[in-house]
Amino acid sequence: VTSIVSIANNEGADGGGNYTCTPRNSESTGASSHAAVNVYPDIVIYPSNNLTVRDGDDAGHLQCVTNAYPKPIITWKKSDVPISDSLVNRTYSVSNRFGRDLAVGTVSFSENGTVYSCVVVQGSTVVTESVILRVEAFTLSPQPVVGVVGGDATLTCKANGPSVEVLQWAVNGTHVTADGVKYSIVEKAQNGKHSTLTIKQLQLSDGTAEYRCIAGTVAKPSILTSKSAMISVLGEITSFNDKAYDIGGTVDDSFSCLFTAYPKPNVLLQQDGKLVAGTSVQSKGSFMYSVNLPSMAVTVNTSGLYRCVVSYFGASVKLNRTAQLQIFPTATITPTAAVTITTPRTVQLRCVAVGFPVPSVTWFHSRRSEVANVTDHSSPSSDSTNRQTVSILKFADAYLNAGGEYKCVATSVLQKNGMAANFTSASTLVQVSPEVSGNSGQVDAVRGSSVHLTCTATGY
Repeated sequence: VTSIVSIANNEGADGGGNYTCTPRNSESTGASSHAAVNVYPDIVIYPSNNLTVRDGDDAGHLQCVTNAYPKPIITWKKSDVPISDSLVNRTYSVSNRFGRDLAVGTVSFSENGTVYSCVVVQGSTVVTESVILRVEAFTLSPQPVVGVVGGDATLTCKANGPSVEVLQWAVNGTHVTADGVKYSIVEKAQNGKHSTLTIKQLQLSDGTAEYRCIAGTVAKPSILTSKSAMISVLGEITSFNDKAYDIGGTVDDSFSCLFTAYPKPNVLLQQDGKLVAGTSVQSKGSFMYSVNLPSMAVTVNTSGLYRCVVSYFGASVKLNRTAQLQIFPTATITPTAAVTITTPRTVQLRCVAVGFPVPSVTWFHSRRSEVANVTDHSSPSSDSTNRQTVSILKFADAYLNAGGEYKCVATSVLQKNGMAANFTSASTLVQVSPEVSGNSGQVDAVRGSSVHLTCTATGY
């Protein structure tokens, strides 16, 4: 007697296993024989197509299922590197159907093109099936830029992925197109899609907008949206002018740097190249800001050349303007008391003029007018650090000609209320003790004749 058991193809792994043939009759049971039916594995990965995910999204799970007998070993690999069992989400078996799930998790564009492979090993038989991870992403999102009023600003974006066919631009959520006036758009294919948006003739209000790049297909143009970018717009320094003060006065708000920009920029205020501490930027209304010096008394040390620099961090574009904090000149002469000469001797007068800009000095004599160019006038020495000029007037063997009032005039070229220059002076007096000369001794005279007597007095 021959008995045949047929295992249909559609039974798959369910037909695998150990089979026993045992002969029997009415009297007895014969010896059994055994046969093992092995079913070689096949593999199905879910999803079966390449896995397409947006940058930053969770890719979910990959499921590897095989029908086999006996039970095979299932391993997941990422770019040919085995994945630790601790990262495999779930392992299961039902009858001769086995599977392992892999949690891919959140993905980034750096993982684009990663190959995930399911490897099934049964004895000497190895079967592999793979899927490729495709990540759709902006490989370059629009970055913040800095521009100036009247100039242009350009934003760039790049996107890649199966669903990236077209790129568009939106300003404050509204789609914009190239109009040749305000917006210019250039697109090209370069490792994906590449687009630049140029905003022309910038205005301060352009700094208030949000700019985004949008990627998608022709049928569905809004699949990916980039991060927003801003344009920081510098206007102009509208006011930062020279201002003159008296020593001992107080620096007020009239010496301030007034400018336009959006958003609020960084401002540096420098005095003679050194940073001024204690300043702050104050809003003065729509797009208008100012920076002032801290309230302080006017001294020689507070005077100088100030520079106002308006910029945004990391940008080379800046607004730059200088102004002088000026000091009205003062002059002092030593000695202060009148000098009296009794005999010919050396006379020296010293004038110190203080101010900023550093003043020049001119000497005047009440009897000889300006004495700046006479040989007995020394060249003045200018000290820019102490904001002063020292001039010495020296007369050797001075006597009668030296007498008179001497005036030291300090002149600074500065601006206040439209004046181009400011003068101040100090004076002192050089006196010459009087002397008398004339006839001396006895004068003989004849009765009835005239006698002339001479008396000469000199001095000042």
